[in-house]
Amino acid sequence: MYKVLAIDDSPTMHRLFKMIFTEENGYQLISAYNGEEGLDKLRESDPDIILLDFVMPKLNGFQFAKLIREDLKKNTPILLITSKAEKVGDRFINKFSNIDCIAKPFQAEDLERKVREMLSGEKPESLNIDDSESVEQVDFKVNVSNESENAVSGIASRVEEQVLPSLRELIDKVLKFETGYMISDVKGDFINIEKLLELINKFEGELIFFNKNGDIHFYIQNGFIIHGFRGDNKLADIFELYQDVCNICLLEVESLFELYEQLRNLGFDDLFLKKYYEFYLNTIIEELLNGDYRYYLNEVDIPENMFSRLKYDVSKLIDNYNLYLEEKMEINKIIFDGSLTPKTVEADISSLTEFEKRIYELCNNERNISKIISYFGNNKEIAKNTIGALILTGFLTI
Repeated sequence: MYKVLAIDDSPTMHRLFKMIFTEENGYQLISAYNGEEGLDKLRESDPDIILLDFVMPKLNGFQFAKLIREDLKKNTPILLITSKAEKVGDRFINKFSNIDCIAKPFQAEDLERKVREMLSGEKPESLNIDDSESVEQVDFKVNVSNESENAVSGIASRVEEQVLPSLRELIDKVLKFETGYMISDVKGDFINIEKLLELINKFEGELIFFNKNGDIHFYIQNGFIIHGFRGDNKLADIFELYQDVCNICLLEVESLFELYEQLRNLGFDDLFLKKYYEFYLNTIIEELLNGDYRYYLNEVDIPENMFSRLKYDVSKLIDNYNLYLEEKMEINKIIFDGSLTPKTVEADISSLTEFEKRIYELCNNERNISKIISYFGNNKEIAKNTIGALILTGFLTI
């Protein structure tokens, strides 16, 4: 059984290591969350191979490798784990013996294959440095002035402090989704409206869709969409939408239930709120069906604070979605040109919602469509849709 020492400060990566390096597969996994802990585990366990993260607190990957090669005189195989953006693999391979690298994101089978190659000796050792030539000489073959060296060092420090953390966050997020996809029993690489309906009717939990550009989530239960959202912030989009369509300043909330209760207390009825909530969900579904998304299901309890009367019964999902597309197509035909200038028609506007009245007032024959919808931040689509609806119903003309 091979002993694998995995040193990484990311819990997501450690979950992945535990999936791959099991006793059933012939491994004993030893975990460490920073370079100092890794040194202690190295001394205690004498592993057959080390999986080493590059950016870590206390000791980074370069410092760790330097210590065990030059101070501890150990030639244990090291597989350096980097992001593609870090571009440090060649430097490690040229500086230290018996080392290789793998760039994140990667597939589980790629990682295990790389480890097997290094353990079996199938892959040739990395470049060895001539004994007559010191590490310092190899490191500084290029003659660089002290000023240049300091400038490069300063840039590297800023990159490590300001750029790498956000890159690591992005990589961890991608790995989280890839790991969730791998271990889920409910998953797929293609989605259409019929498949989406089937999943919502059949399962309960968090349905996650992801691609290289982002992620979309639905809490689903017994034929209902409890809530849908993009990215990490469950409420940002719907909070902003209701501020726009209600033309009010809402108090910050931490749950969909609180948002709903606040709107009800301000006098907005369920019919009004559900109309715009359904429009919001349809925009997400449209984005989903037009993107190259994979999906998987987390069969988990839905957070209590996500429940509200806004939940969406999907029994007519396909009909309602097709109607949404038809209305959007009709409206796009009318206002395909953003330079068109809508103007109001003399009419009784008492039946309009506050949002529709706001749009109506903005259409004063002075602003074009592009200018009007620019006032609505992330809700340009609903503003455009409302202009089109007011034209179709005779409140506006172009």
